This record gives sequence, structure tokens and C-alpha cells, in this order.
Amino acid sequence: MRRLHLYVGWLGILIFVSTGVYLRLHPLPDAAAYDAMHLVRRSRHIYILAGALLHLMLGLYLTPHPAGWRRNLQTIGSALLVLSTALLVLAFIVEAQQGFGRLMWRSRDGLITLLLGCVAHVLSARLPAKSGEK
Repeated sequence: MRRLHLYVGWLGILIFVSTGVYLRLHPLPDAAAYDAMHLVRRSRHIYILAGALLHLMLGLYLTPHPAGWRRNLQTIGSALLVLSTALLVLAFIVEAQQGFGRLMWRSRDGLITLLLGCVAHVLSARLPAKSGEK
């Protein structure tokens, strides 16, 4: 699991840098819509960074639990975090072109899955163990 998080984290950093280059090379042409669109584009760009950094930290520090419900919860949390990263990249690609109010479900769902993945990891580490578990 740690290796998966490291790979997704470094890929996320690469995508973050690429989206930054894209934003720099493709400024918005319409000054009237600039503020709203600029906010959408930048926020999606930063969401990618947040997901990538989270993956890198998990890749460095995650200690997998032995087999059992804690390990299953960690696996679910990791799957949600990978899904979150994919949704956030998709949000940058699609939502930044559409602006506010149109199909913003990708970033919303990406952030919700990011939250749920983090919660799953926290619960796997902090819920009391059943008798006989460490």
C-alpha cells in the first residue's frame, strides 16, 4: 500500500506541475469572466496538490495493520484516496472549462472521497481493538 501511495503521490506532483504550466501558458482571454474562471481553475489545481501531498505522506509513513478489519478499512481508505485523486484531476480538465454552476460534481465528489479516505485511515488507526487484536 505504501508503494501505491508513493506512485500516486509522485504522479500527482507531476500532474500538478503540468497543470501549473498549462495555467501559465493558457491565460483566460475574457476579462469579464476572468475572476470566476480563474478561481475555478486555481482551486482545481490546488486540489490536485493536496491529494498528491496526502499520498506522499501516506507512502512515507503508513504502517499497514495485520490482516483483519483494520487492514480492510485501510485498504478501503486507500482506494477512496486514489479515486479522489482521479476525480480531482478530471475536475481540473472538465470543470475549469465549464465555469461555475455546471457539473461541479467531480470536484465535490473528489473532495468527499478525499475526506472519506482520510476518515477510514484515521478510524483504522484509532478505533479500539477487538479482544485479541493489537
